[in-house]
Amino acid sequence: MKATSGALANRQPTLRPPAGPSVTGWRSLGALAAAFVVLMVPWALRNAEVLHAFVPVTTEGGYTLAGQYNATPAAPGPLQSVWQIPLIVPDVAARLRPLYVRPGGVGEAQLDSRLRSIAIDYVTAHPGYVLAPSPTTRCACSTSVQATGCRVRSSTPSGRCPRCCAGPRR
Repeated sequence: MKATSGALANRQPTLRPPAGPSVTGWRSLGALAAAFVVLMVPWALRNAEVLHAFVPVTTEGGYTLAGQYNATPAAPGPLQSVWQIPLIVPDVAARLRPLYVRPGGVGEAQLDSRLRSIAIDYVTAHPGYVLAPSPTTRCACSTSVQATGCRVRSSTPSGRCPRCCAGPRR
């Protein structure tokens, strides 16, 4: 047996129960929460004053959702599942027109709310669209693989990706 000198030789293994939340952990969490409040409250107050609505962070959520969840990206074709500018999508534009022609126009928060409700209405009416795979899927090795006419996958006899053998074609 080899003799060991120093602090490691005198150290005895001890069995301790798992430690619960430490004081340092709670302090870190408290500091994170305080930083969040210090940064976000002034922005939310500014938004309330400028937009005349409770908008904690942004008004881009409705725009993003309405660009993806509408009939145009859902239609088969080369732009299937590709985000579209909501204001040029015919069915979305038709539902937004009343906002723009009324006296006083439309505010940013109102537009966000209307676009969000349009997207939610579409998802509610077409729940399968949200769950359907995109025509462009990714292999486990992160190779972009076109679902239709894929040369990488269709050229192999097993129909598996030769880089990672992720499974049969999707």
